[in-house]
Amino acid sequence: MAKKKRTTKNAAPEEVTLTPELLGRARAAIEKLDADLPYNKAKMWFRHELGIGAGEANALQLQLRAEGFKNDDAARVFLSDTVQSFRGIVRGARTADMMTVVREDDSEKSWPLEDITYDFVLPGDVLELRPQVRYGNTPRLVRVIERTRKRWICRAVKGWKATVWQSVNPFAPVEFNVDASTLPKGLPAGCVIEVEI
Repeated sequence: MAKKKRTTKNAAPEEVTLTPELLGRARAAIEKLDADLPYNKAKMWFRHELGIGAGEANALQLQLRAEGFKNDDAARVFLSDTVQSFRGIVRGARTADMMTVVREDDSEKSWPLEDITYDFVLPGDVLELRPQVRYGNTPRLVRVIERTRKRWICRAVKGWKATVWQSVNPFAPVEFNVDASTLPKGLPAGCVIEVEI
């Protein structure tokens, strides 16, 4: 017999008033950080660091974002003035779950690629990274600085008229979406093309 779902009445959200003292404490705490604070971690961080409730933490984050306090809305983070960005290089082969990002000036520090970005990056790419408040102190991707390899030899993955082409390099079988209108007419089946990105 199936369990009956519990129903609760939706309570109206409680109105939260932020004091200037609390806003000042939050600003001071962010300024002391030695890493960027992502918006999705800010509420939990405010609750832990300032000892406040969930409603106050949410209102605090929204207020600081609205004020534009040390924020980068495109990256969705509160920026720290004390940290510098650094360079990392994508290393590894075959698939993204096997790739890592190695710090350029300290090869002992590396992070799994999937923890940093889900953007399209290739082995050998040079990335600009910044420290952030996150589990495991994984840095965040600012931008791709340089793409070292721009030309790839590829073969069609699904039929010769496919727009998905895969690198023939067995150590980096990267897939590329190629616009069919840019391909030459009359390509033979099983042909190999050069893709430039």
